[in-house]
Amino acid sequence: MTLLLIFAPTWGRVVFTNVLLGVNQGLAWSVTAIMKIDLVAPLQRGTARGFNEAAGYGAVAVITAASGLDVALRRRETQTHRTHHLDEHT
Repeated sequence: MTLLLIFAPTWGRVVFTNVLLGVNQGLAWSVTAIMKIDLVAPLQRGTARGFNEAAGYGAVAVITAASGLDVALRRRETQTHRTHHLDEHT
């Protein structure tokens, strides 16, 4: 699916690929939740569901923070390059 996104010739293909990725993520998330609930005793199913949710949202938080840091570093790098480029051509 990632290759479909990389080589997408139109925005329609990008949107379609993102829809497929969303369906894939939804199915994968549901399967992990059901699997964890099936592994525990009936009285612990709520706890298993809670751990699954906490792990998922925790992972999203970590990836979001890492992405933000990456963007901040790249922005600083780009601003330095832009300033140097403008100084050369003015």
